[in-house]
Amino acid sequence: MNAELELANARLGLVQSRHDAYVARAGLLSAMGLEEAQYLIPGARIYSPQGSLKRVESLGTPPWAGAVAHIDSVAAPSTPPPRLSVPGAGAERPADMPPLTQPTP
Repeated sequence: MNAELELANARLGLVQSRHDAYVARAGLLSAMGLEEAQYLIPGARIYSPQGSLKRVESLGTPPWAGAVAHIDSVAAPSTPPPRLSVPGAGAERPADMPPLTQPTP
């Protein structure tokens, strides 16, 4: 009977010490400005907004939509990248245009 009581008290002490360590860790992280789930619960699944968006973007689309988009991208004409002007040439004139000449009066 006494052994069972000592075992129960030891288990209770273990749970209490784990609680105290968790609270102390949370307090330290809070003081450091790092109180986040990834630091409080190592190995926890962290919410990813990008992953969630990817998962719900395809809801309601037909199964062939990905294949059609791929075929469209292959058959689409490629557009050349925009030409940027030379530094100092002015933003309003493309780089491949001849310089402006002043009209003679």
